[in-house]
Amino acid sequence: MRILYASGTSRSYFSTISGYTLPSWRYLVGDKVIYLDEEFSIPSINTKTMIFEKWKEPSLFSVAEKKFYRKSRCIVQALEDGKKYDYVIWLDGDVEVIKQPNLDELLPKGNQIVSAVQKPGKDGTGLDSGFVAFNMKHKDLGVLLSEYTSFWLNKERLRALPYRFDAPVLEDILKKYEWLNLVDDDYDADDPLRKHHCGFDYTRLNKYFLHYWGKKLKKERFSKKKF
Repeated sequence: MRILYASGTSRSYFSTISGYTLPSWRYLVGDKVIYLDEEFSIPSINTKTMIFEKWKEPSLFSVAEKKFYRKSRCIVQALEDGKKYDYVIWLDGDVEVIKQPNLDELLPKGNQIVSAVQKPGKDGTGLDSGFVAFNMKHKDLGVLLSEYTSFWLNKERLRALPYRFDAPVLEDILKKYEWLNLVDDDYDADDPLRKHHCGFDYTRLNKYFLHYWGKKLKKERFSKKKF
C-alpha cells in the first residue's frame, strides 16, 4: 500500500509550531512531503516550495481566511502530486504523532472517498480537517479535486458557509459522497465535556495523534519551545 503524508508550513509557523510536531513524523511509514510558503530547509524531510500564484486567489478573504485558503492550495497540490499513491493523508502542522498508526482502522475503503472527523458539539457540527485521508483510487477523486479547487472562486457558495475555511468547504462537498467518519461509535454529543467539534478526542485518531487546534492549546504546548 502506497501512502503519501503531506502537510504545509511557513517559516514563522515552523519556528513556533510545526518545528516541534514534524520530528514526530518518524512514526509514520510512507513517503512524506511538506509544502512551504517560502523556500527554506527542514532536516530529514522532503519539502516543496509552493508557487501560490498558479491559482487565482479569491478577493473575499480576511487575513485568517487567506491562511486557510493557502492551506487548501497545499492540499490540492498534494492530491495532484499523489496520483501514483493509494492514499494521500493530510496532517495539519499542529498535529503531533504519538505512535505509528494502524491505518487499517483509519483509511477509507471501498466506495468511501475520504476519512476524517466530524462530530457535533455545542458550537455545531463541523469537520476537523487536521487529518484527512484521501482514497486516491476512488472513481470520483478527480471530480472532488476539481470541485475543491474551484469552490473558492464561487462567491455564492463561499458566502453560504459559516466560515470560509478549508474544513467547511470540504464538509460541504462531502455531502454528496460516501465517506468514513472517524468519531467513536459511542460518541455522545450531549455530554457537556464534549462541547467542541474540533480535536481528535473521542475519535479513532486519538490513540495515534494529538491535534493542538486553537490558540489556547497551542499556547499551552508550544509557547516555551525553541527550534
